[in-house]
Parts: sequence; C-alpha cells; structure tokens
Amino acid sequence: MVYLKAASGVGKTTLAKIIMGIQFCRNLNLIIGRYKFTEHTPKAAWQREVWGKRIGMIFQHADEALNQNATVKEVFGGLPGHSNMTMSYLIDRLNELFDFPITEAFLKKKVALLSGGQKQRLNLLRTLILDTDIVILDEPLNGLDFISIKKVIDKLQQKQKEGKAILMVSHNEEIFDAIIPPENVYYLSIA
Repeated sequence: MVYLKAASGVGKTTLAKIIMGIQFCRNLNLIIGRYKFTEHTPKAAWQREVWGKRIGMIFQHADEALNQNATVKEVFGGLPGHSNMTMSYLIDRLNELFDFPITEAFLKKKVALLSGGQKQRLNLLRTLILDTDIVILDEPLNGLDFISIKKVIDKLQQKQKEGKAILMVSHNEEIFDAIIPPENVYYLSIA
C-alpha cells in the first residue's frame, strides 16, 4: 500500500488518471505488467489491457463516477469478468461495506436516491469486485462515517494481503499516516 499526498491542486488526481490512461500526458513511458504504454498508445489498448483488468480506480466523486439513473444492481452490470454475477454474490459483497442487511428493494433503488456515503460505498465496491492487481483510490473515504471507514480499511488491508498493489491519493492524513508505513508515503510537489 502506497500513499501519495500533496496540497490541493498539485496533481494527485491527474497523476492517478494518467496511470489509468484516461488523461493524456506528454512523454509518457509507463510499464504495467508486461505492457509498455506511451503517449502514443491508443485508447483501445488501455481499454483492452488496463481498465478494470489490471488496474481499477475508485474516483473521488461518487456522484460523477456512478450513473445516477441506474439502480444499485445495475451499477454492477457489465463489469469486466463479472457478466454472470449472481444476486447472492452481489448481496454478499454489498453486505461487506453496508451497515444494514441488503434487500431486493435496496437493489432496485435508484442511485440518485442514496445518501452520499451509500454512493461512495457503491463506488468502492464496484472497483474492488473487479479484483485487479492494482487499485487506485482517489479520496476513497469521502462521505463515509467511522464504521464505514473501518470496513473500507479492513477491505483494503485484505486486498494487500492477497498481493494487490494499492495506491491511495487522499487528504485524510491522520488515517492513512496511521496505517501506511512512512517508507510507503510519497509527496507530490510542483517542481
């Protein structure tokens, strides 16, 4: 687990998006697994090799990351490698981060009607379910209460034990400084 910290506006989110291949960067030379990516790599290659396969990203704003017109169940439809996700599997995953039993009525609820914390938990779970080798989290604790934060941290530590690489981009210094060793903390600054 690596923690990237910097002042607001320095480029933490931009760097995360560059690593994902969703934001252009001049003079890019990035190796992900056995694949080399440059500023000339076509978007189709990123889509085929990276997005949701090698790297998953949890975006900072759940309202922008999630389709507000979708139901909770629909949020998980069409995920790479999970086209046959069972209802039972989905409910079990949701129960890992939600503090109430997941019902069929909740699965039919529109995302727009959920609280900010509920949206953020969906945002987190949608990416964590992908089980990618690398997980990038941009301000992952936005809108979460302390119980939910503890569940998310436990889930991330479990992923780390499974050998997954985790990049945290956040302003929650007190929390992440407490769980991430100092040698895994990097400071991004404008040169």
